[in-house]
Amino acid sequence: MFFNEKNYPTCTMREASLLISDGPFGSNLKSEHYVSEGVRVIRLQNIGEGEFLDEDKAFISAEHFNELKKYTCRPGEIVIGTLGTPNFRAAIIPDYVPISINKSDCVHYIPNPDLLDSIFACAMFNSHSMLLQAENVAHGETRKRIAMGQVAQLRIILPQMRD
Repeated sequence: MFFNEKNYPTCTMREASLLISDGPFGSNLKSEHYVSEGVRVIRLQNIGEGEFLDEDKAFISAEHFNELKKYTCRPGEIVIGTLGTPNFRAAIIPDYVPISINKSDCVHYIPNPDLLDSIFACAMFNSHSMLLQAENVAHGETRKRIAMGQVAQLRIILPQMRD
């Protein structure tokens, strides 16, 4: 564990998580897989700064979901956008999205409850200091993005947990 300049304990996002995972890439999930109803797909346009944006909905069939189950997301968990504006932003999956999967460039994050709760983690992920960290590792000429491995290495402040 490290301490920042204000003597708050910090660790990497990976160290503070139960799960940190990017969504399926390439041919595993393409727009041709989308159907009018089924299992929700969380995409970049659904992730606002601390807000789940529900206007632009996409779904896949239950059959295709069965092939992608390892990307399952649930209410209360966090999704992080790593491309777009801002380049790093997070939202908590709401209760009205009972089961979903995350698309590529949408990192699925489950905090370790012994270290963080989802509300604090999401607020930290949307803080100016996290955005600065993300901007320092972002790459790409025309569209800056942050790789999932780089996200995992970003440092987060650990709050004092109360019982």
